[in-house]
Amino acid sequence: MLQEEDDSEPVTKIISFDVDLQLTEEEKTRLIFHSFTNLLNVLLDVIGKCRACLNMVDGGIFDETMNLVTTIGKSLSSIPDTIALLYRLPFLKEKITAEIQQAKRIFTEFEKTRTGSSSGVQTISKQLWKDIRYIESSLLPIVDIRTKELTQRLSLPGDAWVMYKTETLRYNMETVLLAVAQGTTTVSGIVFSEAKRKNPSDMVIEMEFKGVNEGTIHFPPVF
Repeated sequence: MLQEEDDSEPVTKIISFDVDLQLTEEEKTRLIFHSFTNLLNVLLDVIGKCRACLNMVDGGIFDETMNLVTTIGKSLSSIPDTIALLYRLPFLKEKITAEIQQAKRIFTEFEKTRTGSSSGVQTISKQLWKDIRYIESSLLPIVDIRTKELTQRLSLPGDAWVMYKTETLRYNMETVLLAVAQGTTTVSGIVFSEAKRKNPSDMVIEMEFKGVNEGTIHFPPVF
C-alpha cells in the first residue's frame, strides 16, 4: 500500500499481482526501460548543469560521462541493443565518480584564485557544489539500484516471477524517493510516517509490501 498525504485527503493505492499479465512486446520494452531511462534523463540534466558551471574553468569536464549516458540511452529502445551494452553499465558510476573528483579538484583550485569574486561567480560556485552533492549522495546510489534491476530484468525470461526481500524493496524505494525530493522544490522533503512529518509541505509516503510468506514477495521483475 502506498499512501500519499498533503493538505487534502490521503490517497491510497493498492497494487495486487495475482494474475499473469498479457503485454505486447512494445509494452514490455517500455516497462523494462522506463525507470532506467528516467534516471539517465536526470543524470543528463544535472551533469549538464555542472558542465555549464565548469565552462569557466575547463569545458571538457564531464564530456565522457555525457557521451556514455547518451550512448546507453540510445540503446534502450531495443532489448537486443541493451543486452549488447550491459557490460558498460557498471562503468557508468565509475565514470561519473572519476569526473566528479576531477571537477572538485579543479574547481577548488579555481576558487582559491578567485578571492573576492563577483556575486555571479559565487552563485555559480554555490550551485555547482549543490549539484555535485546531489549526484554523490542521491543519484549514484540510484545508479547502483537501477543497474542491478535492469541487469536482472534482461537476464530472465519475460514471464518470470522473482522473489524479493520486502526490506530490500522498501530500502530501494525510499532511496529513490528521497533523491526525487532533493531534486525538486515542490516539497520540502519526504518522510515515511506521519510521526516524522515536520513541515506542512512534507510528503508522507507509507509503504507496505506483503507476500504469501513473511518478509518476501514474488512478482515480475519488470515492475
